[in-house]
Amino acid sequence: MLLLTQATWEEGSDLTDNGLDGMASAWIGKTFGLLSMKTVMESYVREKGSVSSLQGLYADGAHLKFPGHTLMAQHLTDLIINSKLTQKSQE
Repeated sequence: MLLLTQATWEEGSDLTDNGLDGMASAWIGKTFGLLSMKTVMESYVREKGSVSSLQGLYADGAHLKFPGHTLMAQHLTDLIINSKLTQKSQE
């Protein structure tokens, strides 16, 4: 199983997951994987050099535009391919 936590952002405010990553971390282990939207978006901001780069990804404070969905899908694909989440299905 994979848990995906949401992050919200509005221009002029900080990116936040409202504590979701902390709550989800208790479930992470052999059975559950985590894809943190906050971590993905923070990495994107570091790569682009500005928090204002998130404008291209968010339609509003919580919903993503197509490029934001594409970014999350790329990270989801990488997580599945590079993790042991698929181990049982391959045995």
